[in-house]
Amino acid sequence: MTVPQLPLLRGDQRGRPALLAQVALLSAFLLAYDALRNLAPGRFPQAFANAGRVLRVEHAAAFDIERTVNAWVAAHGHLALALSTYYDSAHYLVTLPLLAAVYVARPAHYRGLRNVLVVTNAVGLIGFAAFPLAPPRMLPGYVDTVATTGALGGWAHTIAANANELAAMPSLHAGWALWCLLVAVRVTHVRWVRALAGAHAALTVVVVVATANHYLLDAVAGAACLAVAVLVVRAAPHRGRGARPPLVAAHPDQVSPDEAAPTLPDHTRGEPVGVC
Repeated sequence: MTVPQLPLLRGDQRGRPALLAQVALLSAFLLAYDALRNLAPGRFPQAFANAGRVLRVEHAAAFDIERTVNAWVAAHGHLALALSTYYDSAHYLVTLPLLAAVYVARPAHYRGLRNVLVVTNAVGLIGFAAFPLAPPRMLPGYVDTVATTGALGGWAHTIAANANELAAMPSLHAGWALWCLLVAVRVTHVRWVRALAGAHAALTVVVVVATANHYLLDAVAGAACLAVAVLVVRAAPHRGRGARPPLVAAHPDQVSPDEAAPTLPDHTRGEPVGVC
C-alpha cells in the first residue's frame, strides 16, 4: 500500500488542507479550553447550585440513575478500573487517530467532518462558560472511580492538572464518541465498522455516568452539541472547489477513483457531511 505524501504548508489536489494548519487549529482549541479553565476557581458556588438543578430535572424525568450505577460499578474493583481507564484514554485514543485517518485516507470527507468536530467543541465551550456544573463525583454519595482505582489520567495525577473540573455540561466525551459514529456512517458501509463505532458511543455514555464524571443529561447535551454542529456545517457557505457535495450517501458507482483507494476496510462510501 502506498503511503500518501501529506501536504505540510499547502493543501493538495485531493482536498487535504495543509497539515501544519490543522495542528495549529487543534492547538488553538486547547488554548481556548485552558483559558476557560482559569475561570473555574471562582465559580464553584454556581457550579454546585447547577448540579442541584440538574439532579432535580433528572429526578422529575425519572432518569436520575447516576448514583445507582456509580455505586454498583464502584463495588466491583476490576470493572471500575476498566471503565475508568476507558474514560481517561478512549476520548483521545479513538477520536484523534480517527480524525487523522480520515485526513490521510478519505480527504474528500475530511473538511466537513473536521468542521463538525470543531463546531461541536465550540458549542461545548460555550456550554462550559454559560453553565458551570460540578460533576457527580464532587457531590456526597458518589465515588470518583478514576481517582480511587488509580486509572491513568486520574484527577489526582499530574496529567489531569489542567482539566476543567466544572466542565460537566455538556459531555464532550459523549459528543466526540457520537462524532466517531457519524464518521463511520459517512465513510463506510461495512456493518462491523459501524457496529464498533456504535458500541464505542454507547459504552462512552455508560462510562461517563458510571465513573461519576457526568450526569446522564450531560450526555444528552453532548449529543445536542453534535447535532447543532452538523446543522451549522450544512448551512455554512461552501468555499472549496466545485459545488457543495450532497449530504446523502453516494451509490458505489458514483465514487471517484481516488476515493476508491483501498486505504480503509470498506467498498462504498457516502458523500461528506459538507466541505467548508
